[in-house]
Amino acid sequence: MPEIKCYFFYSQESKESQSLLKDVFPSFKQKYNLYIKFLDLSIQENYDLLAKIKDKYKYNGNKIPVIVIGTHILTGKKEIKQELEKLLLEYRQTGCEFTTTEADTSTTKQ
Repeated sequence: MPEIKCYFFYSQESKESQSLLKDVFPSFKQKYNLYIKFLDLSIQENYDLLAKIKDKYKYNGNKIPVIVIGTHILTGKKEIKQELEKLLLEYRQTGCEFTTTEADTSTTKQ
């Protein structure tokens, strides 16, 4: 099964973040070959990366925690719990690389 990679932006103080870390991710990691890069938002570099991703996809929400998987951004515990497994099923056959902050040039004509 191909690996599915995603970013998880969180706050150490967020109970929602901690709940997802303990209750949701462990089962998904095994079931879907999920690789999660954990990014603490108290670190400026991680905060800046999230800002760039949100800018790229024109997303202006402020909820945390945040999962970025493919071209999808999920925020808050409720949305993540409701939508993450659907996206994992979608990417199960093809896998998914980390989202980049670069402009998509795959369709740019030279």
